[in-house]
Amino acid sequence: MYLGVDAAGPLLNSRLTGICDGLQECMPESRKIPSCHYDTKGGQFDVTLDIVRKHLRRHKARRVLVGAVNDSAALAVLQAFREIGLEKNVRL
Repeated sequence: MYLGVDAAGPLLNSRLTGICDGLQECMPESRKIPSCHYDTKGGQFDVTLDIVRKHLRRHKARRVLVGAVNDSAALAVLQAFREIGLEKNVRL
């Protein structure tokens, strides 16, 4: 799951491009793994929290790799996992 900020343009979202490129370089087979890209509307905590909650309800994946564009988005991910009792599985 990639959490970006579409309105920020390519500069801020280059962080996500770097995460994706680095993952594919270290694990070429990761290209076959389905991914979801979400716009966090500025990386706002509340917006991101809602996005991640919805994602976790829809997708029952056992493992989720998250690339977040900023700290607020990363902390929202942690909170969403905390709410469903999977905080111990999160590595930031």
